[in-house]
Amino acid sequence: MNTLSANLPDDPKQDSGTYQVDLTAMRWCVDSCANVAKVQKADETLITFSGGDNGHFFQVNRLTGVYVSVFLADGFAMTSKGTCKPGNYTGIPERQF
Repeated sequence: MNTLSANLPDDPKQDSGTYQVDLTAMRWCVDSCANVAKVQKADETLITFSGGDNGHFFQVNRLTGVYVSVFLADGFAMTSKGTCKPGNYTGIPERQF
């Protein structure tokens, strides 16, 4: 299990977060974990996260910590990159209902 913090170089305060990633359960969440999503794929090199049906996905290279985010919409793509660093895994909250 890993915690990933992605800080994008152009404005770290705007685009940063603490990710809780449970590779055993293939689940992840960010910051307060208000929403929990599935990890799309994980292998020795990459963890691929899906942002849902909105054309967003991102990957973290497990060897280098490089984070790449891609938004696809209406015939264009927006990408951003950053670097993740390991942190303390605090867990993903269990559902109450």
